[in-house]
Amino acid sequence: VSQSRYPGNTTPALVGRGALAAMTSTGHIGAAVFGQYCYFADGTFYRKIDITATSPTVLDWSGPYGTVRTGSNPNFKYANLLCRFGGRLALSGLVDAPNNWFLCELNQPDSWNSTGSNHHAVAGASSTRFNTPGEPIVSLIPVGESGLMLARTRSLTYLTADPVVQDARLIELSRSVGAISVNSWCNSDSQTVYLMSQDGMYRVVPNEFQVTKAGRVTANRLDSFFQSQGLTNVDCTLGYDSETQNIYCYRDWE
Repeated sequence: VSQSRYPGNTTPALVGRGALAAMTSTGHIGAAVFGQYCYFADGTFYRKIDITATSPTVLDWSGPYGTVRTGSNPNFKYANLLCRFGGRLALSGLVDAPNNWFLCELNQPDSWNSTGSNHHAVAGASSTRFNTPGEPIVSLIPVGESGLMLARTRSLTYLTADPVVQDARLIELSRSVGAISVNSWCNSDSQTVYLMSQDGMYRVVPNEFQVTKAGRVTANRLDSFFQSQGLTNVDCTLGYDSETQNIYCYRDWE
């Protein structure tokens, strides 16, 4: 069950599932809006909803099934990390290939076959330009207007621009700072990203291509608090309130 608001009507609409199997009710479900659709990835299915429809219905999102997967039929496993990255959707979170990442073809959310052309789809493991990070990716984080951060638990990698840009690079932002969970970050009004790591909260600024301990905004303020929390097994969600300029942290123990 979900809700949709379409032009001219602010009344929530119940989304029908039709004959499709239900998405997973446990674990993370990635979601991103692109054009008229909201796309979903839960590790078992890829789905989409036309959010402009008067009577929205869950539809099969067939695009990534043939490419963004591991295993063999009938036991394929799919991604569950999903975000919007400029004119593309990004996927990651494959159980058997957790450090691989994927971008759809530019402005084509249903096209995921990589051909090597800059505007076509990209798969980190088969890319000669970008490759994959050495650790499992736990979160995909858009940064500023053109960057994508591949966050792991104790390190950060950064795609500096869309692959159509000739000098786009995949660089190491940090080898000691990471994200403790998939939603342990938020954007602020200034395009700065705030990230909860093992030892506190960090600030990630667009076009500053490194994150160090000096960027820990909770340093000398909440050190004893974070040392006492044991954040290695915590599911954390950050949210930013632009009116009060406060960051809120919601946490749960796994």
